[in-house]
Amino acid sequence: MKKIRKFDVLAIILIIIMSIGIASKTFQNDTFYIIKVGELIVKNGIDMIDHFSIHNIMYPYEHFLYNIFIYFIYNSFGFLGLYISNIIFTIILGIIMYFGTKKLYKNSIISLIITLTSLLLLKNFIATRAQLISYIIFILEIYCLESLFKSGKKKYILFLFILAVLLANIHAAVWPMFFVLFMPYIASYIIFILKKGLLKSKKTNDFKNYLIKISNKYFIEENYNNIKYIILSFILCIIGGFINPNNNQCFTYFIKVKMGNTLNIISEHQPTVLYNNPCFLLYIFITFLFFLFFKRKFKIRNLFLIFGLLFLALSSERHIALFITIGSFILTESFSSIKMTTKTKKMVTLFVSLFIIFISSIIFYTNYNDKYISDYYPIKAANFINKNINKKNMRLFNEYNYGSYLLFKGIPVFIDSRANLYTKPFNKLGYDIFDDYDKIVSTGKYKKLFKKYKINHILIERNSKLDYSLRCNKNYKIIYKDKKFVIFKKN
Repeated sequence: MKKIRKFDVLAIILIIIMSIGIASKTFQNDTFYIIKVGELIVKNGIDMIDHFSIHNIMYPYEHFLYNIFIYFIYNSFGFLGLYISNIIFTIILGIIMYFGTKKLYKNSIISLIITLTSLLLLKNFIATRAQLISYIIFILEIYCLESLFKSGKKKYILFLFILAVLLANIHAAVWPMFFVLFMPYIASYIIFILKKGLLKSKKTNDFKNYLIKISNKYFIEENYNNIKYIILSFILCIIGGFINPNNNQCFTYFIKVKMGNTLNIISEHQPTVLYNNPCFLLYIFITFLFFLFFKRKFKIRNLFLIFGLLFLALSSERHIALFITIGSFILTESFSSIKMTTKTKKMVTLFVSLFIIFISSIIFYTNYNDKYISDYYPIKAANFINKNINKKNMRLFNEYNYGSYLLFKGIPVFIDSRANLYTKPFNKLGYDIFDDYDKIVSTGKYKKLFKKYKINHILIERNSKLDYSLRCNKNYKIIYKDKKFVIFKKN
């Protein structure tokens, strides 16, 4: 017991070191609108109306609880507080992953190695966004599902219900994924019933014998006595989706997203290109190698889960994180069959410790001098607008990547990284703002659409198609420019 406690302390220290190393100081687009939406909710409540764009449109407040939380941190401690909160949430993510896999599969050193590897691969996904909390919730969900399936303890039904309610209020956009994780258990039970019926059948043929032979050779026979609790939890968790103040957006948000066109344009929604993600490609290879090599027999639900997660990860880059976080349980279970001597464990532990300290130090040193707000954003241009332009009369056209920063600075925007908000299924205007925006920036043809939206100011990057088009139009003049951005005003 004493050795386990010492190892757990070491594991927590290494997770903390890794978390400090991989947490980025520079904030992403979403952070800026998250702060402002949280501020709005605290001061005015939820009215389902957008207050930050030049359009009169609805807003679903899909992660209102997270917005409020982030606003309170920012209001109290500024950007430093948000940076520290990122580190803390990453530490929580790592600790839950480590202790969850360790308790289920009884192999501390394998749990630690998989946890640290997963955190390193998640580096690009660690940000002040609701997804970071979602990863924590999904890991807890998998742990509760596994524990409920194995033990049948009723407390896990309550835990799953609480997690479903939290997800519905923190990140409604991914709420359907909560139920996807139930599917492998239910699907494997259906196969179990079919196999049971096949065995009872009196008819004997080569196909039946072949199926039975394959099943006995490659798949683990599991006890499905507790599957009724999994199904009960599934039903109760659906009810949990109604416990939120945002008109139950968690039931409709995903459908509306699929009806819009943002999935075809925004990079993180695009299919994963494996040669651009070599670390993820290596992770897939190792996962399947050891999944096959170290376990002669498989759990059918693990096969469903791993291939389902892989399909999601290949269909969209943002789902790579789900494959890594949830896949850590399957990978740990596969590796846990490895036997090590005491001497080998000590050597592996020493190597892992030194490697984590080394790699975390390099990453931290590389990011240490980064700014909270990158020069990528139109910082000076935004200051110019706030000092020199009457925003009440301004109808600004801006580029997608900078909209969230502009609204953070109190500037009404044409579009921002709340992309789905501007699509036809969400805004109920009868036309698609996001589609019109894409036409303008991709073609440089703006006249009809600027007239449609009554645009009188334009903030864009220099040397873009739209920049060249506006420079040739005498009706627009440049009122501001710097090395990267230019502001036009209509005469």
